[in-house]
Amino acid sequence: MIKIRHFFFILLNLVVVQVYSQNLVSADLLRSRPSTQVHNILEYYGLNTAGLTIPAVNSYKITYSTTDVHGNATIATGAVFIPQMASCNALPLLSWQHGTEYDKTNVASQDNGDAILGFIFSSHGYVVVMPDYLGMGDNEGIHPYHHWLSEATASIDLIKACREFITNLSGLNDNNQLFLAGYSQGGHATMALHKYIQENNLYDEFNVVASAPMSGAYDLSGAQYDLIFNANSSYYRAEFLPYILGGYQEVYGTIYNSYNQLYKTPYDSLIGEYLSKNYTWAEWAAMVPENYSEFMQDSVLENMQADSLRIIHPINWALRLNNLYNWVPERPVDMLYCGMDSMVSAQNSLNTLDSMVALGATKINATEIDPNGVHETCFFPSIGYALNWFDSLAEFCQVVANSPEINSADKFTVYPNPAKNNLFIDCSVGLEVTLFSLDGRVAIKTTQYCGNPLNISDLTPGVYVILALDPVRNKNYQSLFIKN
Repeated sequence: MIKIRHFFFILLNLVVVQVYSQNLVSADLLRSRPSTQVHNILEYYGLNTAGLTIPAVNSYKITYSTTDVHGNATIATGAVFIPQMASCNALPLLSWQHGTEYDKTNVASQDNGDAILGFIFSSHGYVVVMPDYLGMGDNEGIHPYHHWLSEATASIDLIKACREFITNLSGLNDNNQLFLAGYSQGGHATMALHKYIQENNLYDEFNVVASAPMSGAYDLSGAQYDLIFNANSSYYRAEFLPYILGGYQEVYGTIYNSYNQLYKTPYDSLIGEYLSKNYTWAEWAAMVPENYSEFMQDSVLENMQADSLRIIHPINWALRLNNLYNWVPERPVDMLYCGMDSMVSAQNSLNTLDSMVALGATKINATEIDPNGVHETCFFPSIGYALNWFDSLAEFCQVVANSPEINSADKFTVYPNPAKNNLFIDCSVGLEVTLFSLDGRVAIKTTQYCGNPLNISDLTPGVYVILALDPVRNKNYQSLFIKN
């Protein structure tokens, strides 16, 4: 993989100046898919390609700075997907929040998990960002599952880092249109991100055009609680319980003092091991009985349900703190759900709709995608619905004016980017060109160069700065280039 660490601009006098970035730490090229591959992906998943000009798409692993659940600085990872549209330098941005995942490596930054959706969304002309969340990807520790604040901050800091990256890489910008979407846990995280932006008065910086939370547990202490803690103590995804309680213990420190206080033997030691190491969802499901009364202490279940208002018991209190129905969206929100969902109750969306409307919301909607659909079958129909909605609102392929120092007569571009063997420099006049590595060393120098292929096959893979001098006009230009 190609590393980009701490972008540098190299000025004409060869003074190397570090570009200080608030969030971006590094970027790694993961995959370059040509338009034919992206087209095949869309067709494989049954998505409509009629009338769609499908670009090539590059994906990158982004490492960035954010904060952990205690407000301390930490490093997290995510991914960005960039459509390769040469005639455009400003595109809408779409943030996708992924669903429940146990395996830390099954995420977009590792070219796994929902990464395929990045290519699907980018094929429509969006720059797509995908946070791994805390405790996933390269971030250490227990994942704070369904903790609304860290879902929001991990997502928003990735957006900031991706903006730094795409601007420094090629001058590409987002067009100040931001779309939010996510499924299951990602539905909860999407609602959390939108709420965080609004409550912190960040619409000027993060102009949310629309958000589509899908099949999310927005009413954790109500609708979702009623679904899980039923009369027969059975829930077919019972492994969610130790996962969410482990996360809330990490955040609040009030759920239990020891695993045995919450779980019966041998599940106390098993759950402790599974939380501290990296097990897959299938391994969790095989370890945890479907009937949670077999692994949870009877006294805990009794005390939870004796708390009729669900505000006193530490578990009920933590769930209530992460409900997301108690705010009034100022930008359009459409909650997508399916009627027969037995993993995340459809009542989550309906209760949230009722609550927000009662508070005065007018830009909230809940759309039933399929009255007979379940959690597993609702996924792609919801994505298709959301993408059609976003496409109707997005402004695609804007051309932004060049910087003042380079007018249309002095155009200076390099292609392809990234490239492996030959690099072309598109310019209107002869230029003296020098390629520098990021540590300031001269890699290639040529004079009076314009329009002919430049052999870069011997360069070490990495990022290079290109400086160009127009000796006639006495003007200087620069760009960044990735060598595969």
